[in-house]
Amino acid sequence: DWVTPDTTDEAVFPGTDDEHAAIPLPFSVHFYDSTYSDSVYVSTNGALGFNDLLIDAYSNQSIPTTGAPNAALFPYWDDMAMDSTSHLYYQTDGTAPNRVFTVTWFNWFFLGSHSDPEDPLFFQVSIYENSSGDENNIRFQYLDPYGGDLTDINGGGATIGIENATGTDGLQYSYNTASLDSGRVILFYKPIITGHNCRVNSIISPFGTHIIGSPLDVSAIVENSGTLDEPTVPVSFAIVDSTDDTVYFEVDTTSLLIDEIDTIAFPDWSPISGGTYNAYCRVSVAGDTIAIDDLSTSTTTIWSHISSGGPDSLGYTWADSYDPSGPTYSTPPSDVATIVPELYGDDEHSAIVLPFTFPFYGEDYDSIWVSTNGWASFGDEPMGGYYTNDTLPGGYAPEGGMLAVLWDDCDADTTFDTTASVRIYDDGSSFWVIWYNIFCPYVYSTLTGQVTFAVRLFSNGIIEYHYEDAHTPESPDHDYGLSATVGIENQTGTVGLMYEFNGFPPGNPLFDHFAIRFLPPSAGPDTTGPAIVHDGATENYSDPPAFCVDLVAQISDYNAVASETLYLTEPSVMAIAADTAIGSSYHFRVCDIYPGDTLWYSFAASDTLGNRSTSPEYYTIIQDSHTGGPDLIGYRFVDSWATWDTMAPSYSWIEIDPDSGGPGTRLDLGSAIVSDPIPIGGNFPFYTSVASKFVICKNGWLSTDTLAYAGDPWPADSFPSPDSPNSVIAPLWTQLSFLTSGNISYYDDTSSGEFIVQWEMFDSTSSFELLRFQAVIDYGREGSWITFNYKDIDGYVRDYSATMIEDQLGMIGLAYFYNDDPAGAYVPKSGSSVLFYNPDLTGIDDKAQLPEELAVSAYPNPFNASVAIDIVGAEKGATLNIFDIAGRMVCGFELSEGSNRILWDGSTESGSELPSGI
Repeated sequence: DWVTPDTTDEAVFPGTDDEHAAIPLPFSVHFYDSTYSDSVYVSTNGALGFNDLLIDAYSNQSIPTTGAPNAALFPYWDDMAMDSTSHLYYQTDGTAPNRVFTVTWFNWFFLGSHSDPEDPLFFQVSIYENSSGDENNIRFQYLDPYGGDLTDINGGGATIGIENATGTDGLQYSYNTASLDSGRVILFYKPIITGHNCRVNSIISPFGTHIIGSPLDVSAIVENSGTLDEPTVPVSFAIVDSTDDTVYFEVDTTSLLIDEIDTIAFPDWSPISGGTYNAYCRVSVAGDTIAIDDLSTSTTTIWSHISSGGPDSLGYTWADSYDPSGPTYSTPPSDVATIVPELYGDDEHSAIVLPFTFPFYGEDYDSIWVSTNGWASFGDEPMGGYYTNDTLPGGYAPEGGMLAVLWDDCDADTTFDTTASVRIYDDGSSFWVIWYNIFCPYVYSTLTGQVTFAVRLFSNGIIEYHYEDAHTPESPDHDYGLSATVGIENQTGTVGLMYEFNGFPPGNPLFDHFAIRFLPPSAGPDTTGPAIVHDGATENYSDPPAFCVDLVAQISDYNAVASETLYLTEPSVMAIAADTAIGSSYHFRVCDIYPGDTLWYSFAASDTLGNRSTSPEYYTIIQDSHTGGPDLIGYRFVDSWATWDTMAPSYSWIEIDPDSGGPGTRLDLGSAIVSDPIPIGGNFPFYTSVASKFVICKNGWLSTDTLAYAGDPWPADSFPSPDSPNSVIAPLWTQLSFLTSGNISYYDDTSSGEFIVQWEMFDSTSSFELLRFQAVIDYGREGSWITFNYKDIDGYVRDYSATMIEDQLGMIGLAYFYNDDPAGAYVPKSGSSVLFYNPDLTGIDDKAQLPEELAVSAYPNPFNASVAIDIVGAEKGATLNIFDIAGRMVCGFELSEGSNRILWDGSTESGSELPSGI
């Protein structure tokens, strides 16, 4: 419904490029909880803002982002300019309270020589009046978004969307994607909340580009955005081909509570032909009068994959992992490979000696040239880095025979990643060259993505390419080899085979965990057993409750692996077949292996021709992650899996959630992160103080420090840490969210002397799974006792989580688990408990119970990092002074009346470190 511009009112810009101008608003606009009544700012770069801060910025960004411009509408944010024919018209149509304010960019152009002067841009924004105070509807319309620039046409270099005043929220329709066409209209609106209102949030799959040959997931996300529970929500899913024939139709039914979100998984779809398909997902709820959000659509393109090719004129052929005769992917043995020191940086190449003579297109070679740009060659030294890839055969390539594994402009840049490197490895049956964490592409010092891939050479002339990771999500133009050459070429550049070049054929991208084999005319007989690669760790952890260890070996052979065995010699003798195999990764599971055991083991494997090979013997010591301590104050921990420890707790969940029939109270935090202090029915001794109140944090911890600051949602990088919060008791400290459900409850059982806090929250950094765990503070028992119960904690992110306690100054603590340390340990786990205890810790009671005489004690003594000095019976104004063996005072502390605990780190008052001594 294009609004023909009224040429009466026009914005006047100071210049033609990167300019903005103010124009008046005819009515108030309610936008992201803010109201704007005076004017808006329009820019030559296709943006409209409610403030003028950088609204004329020419470099578009993905939104939302906190960087300016903010509080803005972006109908076509790109680097644009005006010429003498360009105008920006604005007008108001209709009568109050139903007026429409429209701004039109008329005869606009992309900046630069590629913008077609005969093909200007026409687009507009309309804002609809809303006198009720609700959010205004906003409409973007495009009469002609083409513009003639092959990079920027139809929004290919633009941001299209809206963003709030702080840049923390927004809706992005597209970013640097050609999503527009003539006649397109986009409506931004805030749905009216009604009784019955369900919507399709998005289609998860199918979406994007796929390959024929395997079933595709079909799924969508639906939501109840109304004010009534919906026991029956019919959801239909249809897929239509380019001729509008329906090739897939399924119906499912779900139920949705208010604000509940559900992912609907339909049966898989197996496309039988290539082409472009449109998917439609619709909800149909009785009484739902808001139809605009009932339907969601997506588009997917299906390509045919070519899984084999050749022979070329000299007899070479190729096949990939999707071909029945093709290779099985093997993980490149990067961890055990040797780094080539000459192959760091950009456009570098170096000669590498081969462990055998390698035949290639009729000639034999004892060495190979390797480049950081993802290729290798034979013969004389190449005349450069050859960072610009080309077609094979016959293109611009090194002479002497070439292996284009992932030929692109790449860089082993250790400035940004110290692990980036080219590595080599001889596994006994083949020779690997591995490009590990290489940045591809590397464009003008802007690193856009890292990939890991390898070439594997066999002595009989077989060549295999293995791709662990070919994904560069920050650079879609290079993703999965889209800007690379993959293939081989002979010494004169006249004969060769090409798997793909710059994304053609479209059905042949590089996949992750994928392999391609190039086979010479005669590879000769196979007399070599499978290659076995195992990165044996000398320390390991067993997984309760069966206390199993998972040992993984990479076993591969170009004639396929027929059998594989793990031989265990200690602590018992047995032969074990692989439990599972994923590609060339064979997983062997050994159970009844307990902390303190040492495993001695080796692997053996045979190929389909009967060739057999064995690995060296390895050992690993099983560590104990189930018991620990003491710390400097005497705290220890033990979990419910440590059945050998008499202090091991039994898992016993205490349900306190009132919605589940428990006696607890819901904690209403509102927008806060930490609660107000909550009193308990007694005194709880904890490190250097006695607590009678706790604060509770939504991120899985509580503290005896009633002024505790939440700080970062994750634990600090070091432990213990003086950074706030301190005095922490953390059953599972990580970033948690309420999302659509979830809660925190607490209960003070004064009859048993237990204060219980229960979290039912979502881990916002993972797959948004509901975690259920609790802390039980036992203040009715002598000593200090804390129990953590874990009902369901599957899915939390180990790298940013902790189960620990820490003292009031962040100087002493005990961690059961802290930011993936111990790495490889299978703790904590659902259905288990952890006890932190110090039976000898006593509280500081009221003054009537203090000893009559002054008493001083220190623990530990001798000490290393710090010593805790306890003073009881101190009078008002007393001091604690510390002297060296010569009688010189080195530091002093003011004491309060009653009981004190001083933590001394062995330094003077000025901070100088003292030598060892008395």
